[in-house]
Amino acid sequence: MKSIKLIFLLAIFSIFIFNSCTGEDEPIDPLLLEEVPALCSQPAFFSVSSFINGNTVRIDWDKTSGVEWEIQYGTNGFVLGNGTIVNFNTTSSLITGLTSTINYSFYIRTKCDTNEYSQWIGPIAPGSSVDVCENPTNLTAVRSATDATKITATWLANGDENSWQVQYGTSGFIIGSGTIVATASNTKIVSNLLENVAYDFYVRSNCDANQNSGWVGPVTVNAVGALGCTTPTNLAVVRNATLSSQVNVSWTAGGTETSWEIQYGNTGFAVGTGTSSVATTNPKIISGLLDTSYDFYIRAKCSATQNSSWFGPINIPTTGSSGGNYYLRMKVDGVLKNFPLDQTGSNLNALDLQILSNDSALINYFTLQIAQLQAPGVYAFADPDVTALCSYIENDVIFSSSYDDFTDSPGNITIIDLDLINNRIKGTFNFIGKDDSTPPQARVITVGEFYLPLQ
Repeated sequence: MKSIKLIFLLAIFSIFIFNSCTGEDEPIDPLLLEEVPALCSQPAFFSVSSFINGNTVRIDWDKTSGVEWEIQYGTNGFVLGNGTIVNFNTTSSLITGLTSTINYSFYIRTKCDTNEYSQWIGPIAPGSSVDVCENPTNLTAVRSATDATKITATWLANGDENSWQVQYGTSGFIIGSGTIVATASNTKIVSNLLENVAYDFYVRSNCDANQNSGWVGPVTVNAVGALGCTTPTNLAVVRNATLSSQVNVSWTAGGTETSWEIQYGNTGFAVGTGTSSVATTNPKIISGLLDTSYDFYIRAKCSATQNSSWFGPINIPTTGSSGGNYYLRMKVDGVLKNFPLDQTGSNLNALDLQILSNDSALINYFTLQIAQLQAPGVYAFADPDVTALCSYIENDVIFSSSYDDFTDSPGNITIIDLDLINNRIKGTFNFIGKDDSTPPQARVITVGEFYLPLQ
């Protein structure tokens, strides 16, 4: 399936970059446009027996998810939509007319109503089964009253799993960039934390070596005594037009605080490793910068021991860089990658957004898509009511967030600004991209951000 997507992506890329053909935009995979209503539950398990008499298999599945189901099968690796479809009810059990020497793959989904289906479960081969990995619920995280460097996270299991992963980091961190710890209990104590730092916590079920639920969270634990310390917003950084080593930093206060900490450093730096400057006036002028690109963050200082969460990053580009303030960049497994603007195209046609780019060596590609983009906001890959997709293509291998291949797609695309008067768009994204191998490989994409002109 990924090879088909790659062909399509490269075709669209040629439209943006080389303008070699014209035509209507279409989604990367038509199956991505199928709505998956939140109330249409997928089966909790699915199994296919070994061959019976060389031409028949017995199907078993969780029949509490509905009263009708659709099974689709074909030769191993077939594309969903091109297989043989069989409609099942609670009394169905057999599929006949098969050939035992052919390698088959089977999928199942619940049919809740006309054109209303659950997500697909599969693929599985004859003689195998799969269980859905259920999300945990009721996540809580509480700082110890006697030792503020310890936080206890608890949650409820919704299946028979007995292993979980907890991910945590400074409040506002992007999923995939936090610290992950495993536990065999639904209570996890995390130690050696900082008292004056707010933390976000997530949890997911770990059902087997290659099967996890989606991340649940975040639950925020405030810094000690920081309950009333609100994060500032609307951070803006503007380089002086005549003195490039100087910038003007402005923001909107979160509350009545009169002191703030500004931290800045090279693009992609980790908060805590940058240069800090305390401001008691708004705006604040910072001098002594180089002509290179910088990221800026800000937080409120409500007292000697009370700080808000960080807001940022806001980036200023290299002085005189191509494209002015425009950019497309991300971290791939922690390594920053900037995509050149002359190899990047962005298009909003009939509310369908597409961004496509490749590096100067034509080795690594990136695509972002949102169908029916209505307004600025968060478009989560896990939201069945939206069609959002990101893919990172490395040496012809597609690492995708797409739900047509995987049962969980943590992360999202956030549209910060959609300026249809000046035809430009700004946003962020993060995702865990997986490929089609067994077990799948993954690339963790964090700190993804773009500011681009719309074509």
